[in-house]
Amino acid sequence: PKLTLFYYTRPARGFQPVGRWETKYILREDAQIKYNTDKMKSCHALVIAITRAEGVRFMKRISLADGAMGTMLQTMGLKPGESPDSWAIKNPEPILTVHRGYVEAGAEMLTACTFGANRIKLSHYGLSSEVFALNHAAVKLARQAGGANVRVGGNLGPTGKLIRPLGELSFDEVFDVYAEQVQALTEAGVDYFIIQTMIDIQEMRAALLAAKQYGRVPVVCQMTFEASGRTVTGTDPTTAAITLEA
Repeated sequence: PKLTLFYYTRPARGFQPVGRWETKYILREDAQIKYNTDKMKSCHALVIAITRAEGVRFMKRISLADGAMGTMLQTMGLKPGESPDSWAIKNPEPILTVHRGYVEAGAEMLTACTFGANRIKLSHYGLSSEVFALNHAAVKLARQAGGANVRVGGNLGPTGKLIRPLGELSFDEVFDVYAEQVQALTEAGVDYFIIQTMIDIQEMRAALLAAKQYGRVPVVCQMTFEASGRTVTGTDPTTAAITLEA
């Protein structure tokens, strides 16, 4: 099975496609891997369409997903050091605007603005007690923008901390953090989870296990790889795929 990646300019420029390339979807140990880091670095938003014989079964056909949220909010007044996730309650209109822009461009899948809405990340802003409130509000905004025909995903991003021996946190501590967010998103009624921008395979495992234990919907896992083809912590794509499919 193949994966076609379309990368687009931001909504203000009408979401005109500026190019596309094809690569093999990483399924097994013998998978062929192709990527173009120059193209990926040059795009404002990456919209991914996936088709696969098995795996993400809820995708009966190629589905068009949305792109970035945080960088879009920066163009709409989000200040350095401010939590994008907090805007789901204190400044929701820009989030709605971004969601609607993606829907108007053809997106069939919207990612809720919950990338950093976990207890550890929110603690940097004095919002660690607002996990449920912020996740619920963000999902509601995506639903409002997308309507009945658009799937809404619960977005799980990194905690910003590393697991021992690379960091100070235990695996169980990180699992509990993601379990709390997954339960909030499940209660809010998401259609799938997307765990993204992970650089540590152990943190990804913690989030995935939490999503499988406390969620009832499909899970998409995305890790961030350097130009070397490995994550910052040293994991290559094939190892990541095998580990996460286990």
